[in-house]
Amino acid sequence: MDESNSFDELKNRLFEIAKETTDPFKPQWDARKDVAKTLISLASGALVFTITFASSLIKPDTPACLRYAIVVCWLAFISSLILSLLSLWFSIGLHNFPLLLMAKNEEINKVAAENRLAMIRSKSLDQTGGSVFLMKTNRIIILAISIMLTLVTARAQEAIIVSNVLGPEGPLFVAGNLYYVAWTTSTLSKWDGKTTTVLNHTPGCGHNGLALTKQKTFLLACDDVHGAILELDLAGKELRRWEVDGNGQRLDGGINDIVVTANGGAYATLSGPFVDPPVLVMGKILYLAPGSQKWVEVADDLNYANGIGVSPDQKTLYVGETVGNCILKFTINGDGSLSHRSNFALLNLLTPNKVNSWWIGPDSMKIDSKGNMYVAQLYGGKILKLSPAGKLLHVFEIAAGTGTTNVAFGAGEKDLYVTVVKDLNDPQAPGSIVKIANIK
Repeated sequence: MDESNSFDELKNRLFEIAKETTDPFKPQWDARKDVAKTLISLASGALVFTITFASSLIKPDTPACLRYAIVVCWLAFISSLILSLLSLWFSIGLHNFPLLLMAKNEEINKVAAENRLAMIRSKSLDQTGGSVFLMKTNRIIILAISIMLTLVTARAQEAIIVSNVLGPEGPLFVAGNLYYVAWTTSTLSKWDGKTTTVLNHTPGCGHNGLALTKQKTFLLACDDVHGAILELDLAGKELRRWEVDGNGQRLDGGINDIVVTANGGAYATLSGPFVDPPVLVMGKILYLAPGSQKWVEVADDLNYANGIGVSPDQKTLYVGETVGNCILKFTINGDGSLSHRSNFALLNLLTPNKVNSWWIGPDSMKIDSKGNMYVAQLYGGKILKLSPAGKLLHVFEIAAGTGTTNVAFGAGEKDLYVTVVKDLNDPQAPGSIVKIANIK
């Protein structure tokens, strides 16, 4: 086994174990981090108080009553601080941390043993009694470092790139620029790493999904109840507009997402009205063949069709049913039509629902070069990474909000750009775009 690959596998597995150990405390920590900041300020105040008045305690001419008052005030201050820290400790649930570590001990033993075996095979470690000691020591050190790194970098890994976006959606990273839309303001914008520029404002569109064509133009999904699909140049100028399909049927219900295929064709989802509770089941998938000017219906009867993606081999189409809380897959035929509709994943079997809602299901998705799927879980506040077989590989918890709507790959798929709404109950849907590291 290649040593670098072995080390990377060990590092990734230990990181996952550490994350599994610390994840239970994240919601409580997020809810109480303002309290923690206050306690840090109090601790700083205690230090300043001690330094300022310490000299008064040792001066012989300081009245005894003043000395007693200083000591009593200092002790009361420190006691309050300690009690507050203990309260924070138990309210977050950190008193259960040792039990979680013990529960992970067997898993750590297994990982450490596998690492030791790999080291022996690579002749990096002899089989003496000293090596056993080193193994145990390394195990403890690696676990401690993994947990510390998880705790320290959990939030540092999530950086807010763009803030104050009303209805953030459709992120797309092209040539070093991040393009995104806002459905509340019906705008398309570009972030160049420093500044944000609004490229398109089409009132009544309800900008949603965004895809890049082979001609280096954008296909933009208008999710207003009277749906439409726009083709724009990279500067945001409208080149073409579709308001009906190939049979002349209006795109009522709204176009939600779009994906472009390797041969230059494109698929789009028509979702239906976003109302709570949902009533109509009218979701469809439309197809635009390469060189064609007409969108034709290739699938229907979808329970709020949402995110859409194509496998790297161009043989499978995936579509999310938000209300159904599931992802379906279809076989792509040679003419672009779809067949063999089947189930791919049921999200509540992969990860517990955060809230009880019709809209907890999948929003938009992206497929990486290995065929792994990244699904934004609406009302879930997370991105789910699934294997081509539908197995849950990783959960990216997003702290910036509860409404994760879409995701895009950065250069080399090393980073993810996530559009997230802080509170979906707010009709303005204020949110942001965050950047996180991908997990290979």
